[in-house]
Amino acid sequence: MKTQREGVRLKGASFFAYARFTRAPQVRLGLTASKKVGKAHERNRYKRLAREAFRRSVLRHMSGVDLVVIIRQESPPQALLPLIDELNRLAEQIKARQSKLTPKGTPKRKGSKPRSKGNSKDRSETLSKKDLAPTPSPSSGGAHV
Repeated sequence: MKTQREGVRLKGASFFAYARFTRAPQVRLGLTASKKVGKAHERNRYKRLAREAFRRSVLRHMSGVDLVVIIRQESPPQALLPLIDELNRLAEQIKARQSKLTPKGTPKRKGSKPRSKGNSKDRSETLSKKDLAPTPSPSSGGAHV
């Protein structure tokens, strides 16, 4: 979900992809195929095909990318080799756009203000005199246990 919200949207012939730059040492892949793509056995076949194409593509050797691939219902992948070529083109697009992504994955938005964490007052100003008074020690004549 975060990759889809904050990532860059890329389009292939048989899928849509969202890519987000991370500090992870490897690339992570997420695959989805809605029910509109076909029955369960067809969706599973398309996802298996996409996973294998990912393993054989240049994407596998990149680092620091979260990738979400959504199989298109209009033209789901049919063969492995064209899908590998498509993922290699996707890798080139990601490398070209990677410089535009920030390390956190979110481009800075216009007009957004940074959130402040907590109260800006100094904590010592908020303490009362009761909090600063010395506490009696147990040996100062208190009740015996």
